[in-house]
Amino acid sequence: MFAFSEKDLFKNDIVDSVEQILSDYNLFEFDKKTKPEIIKELQESFLITEKLVQAQNVRIKYGEDAKNVAKRVYNRIAGDRIDCSIKEQEKFTEIENIIKSVLEDVDNINTKTPNWRADLKEQCAELADITNEERKLALTEHAYLRIKKENLLAKFIELESIPANQNYTINQTESLIHNILFPQAKNSVTASQTDNDLWMINEDYSHYHVISHEALSSYICPKTNKKLLSSDFDDFLQNEYLVKYNSSGKKPDLAMFPDNDSIIIIELKKPNEPLNSAISQINNYARLIASKMTKSDSGELPYNKFYLYVIGSSDMLSTIESPFNDNRLVDGEGFFYHSNSIKTLDNKSETGATYYLEVCSYERVVNQLKIRNKKYRDILL
Repeated sequence: MFAFSEKDLFKNDIVDSVEQILSDYNLFEFDKKTKPEIIKELQESFLITEKLVQAQNVRIKYGEDAKNVAKRVYNRIAGDRIDCSIKEQEKFTEIENIIKSVLEDVDNINTKTPNWRADLKEQCAELADITNEERKLALTEHAYLRIKKENLLAKFIELESIPANQNYTINQTESLIHNILFPQAKNSVTASQTDNDLWMINEDYSHYHVISHEALSSYICPKTNKKLLSSDFDDFLQNEYLVKYNSSGKKPDLAMFPDNDSIIIIELKKPNEPLNSAISQINNYARLIASKMTKSDSGELPYNKFYLYVIGSSDMLSTIESPFNDNRLVDGEGFFYHSNSIKTLDNKSETGATYYLEVCSYERVVNQLKIRNKKYRDILL
């Protein structure tokens, strides 16, 4: 009745053939379900059609539990999706490697030829065509975020026109601006990278380690593996510094540590506040840190260059006095001052550090943001 060649004869083939005959001719029927009954249960209980079973090459055995059939169908589907996902990932990785290779290959670019810029643009356009859509979407989202945050900062700066007697609202404005740039009372460890928007002041600042003044005394300097400031810093701050040199009790908002010998300190001032007092405050704070900084084993300061930034209202720039208003910034929207040395708070000795001071307005920050975001706007809007 059956003709098998030697190479075709397997136990499973015989079992499957016999079960198929039993199913087709309803032989030896007991309480077991037939194939049509199993298919009906698959449809009703598992939403699996006979076509789907056939498409996944799943064979239904006579009397088999429909649940087992459903498992095999879904496993086949999952397997196909995994295989497809693996192939897509392999293709994505291959394209990504191609893009990286093309971007890094600059040996054949001859900038002396007249059309090198056009050729380069065409090459990059080809790379854009094969770039993953999710990457394109992420880049577009990044551009919109930059523009949205620029508009947000500009909106809060408009509050600077509020009369000075409305102190609560003005103080709130300073806090709002601070939180746009970087969350208050946080640092690079407790805040996520997406919370750091100090690039709005300077693009490099988003890559630096940022701490608030509250955490400064406990900061471990990576250059010495010691606390940055001496053990008596907090006591000196409360019992002497705030009494003699800073009766207001205010401290700079942010300190940043680039991967070099510099410290960046930023002081954000509320609208309509004169900036001379802010300059005195940030200078004294730099002197305090330089005086109380723990030196390296070789006796040197781990950070000997201080970059101090005061940002306030544009109409308060006129309150700055000499020598801090002697040198205007290139765009004329602020001032800079450079000191060859930072002395201790009692002026009795040199600390070995120097500082650069820059005073500018929030309006200048927004104007520079608009310039840096212009390319994004031109492309997207």
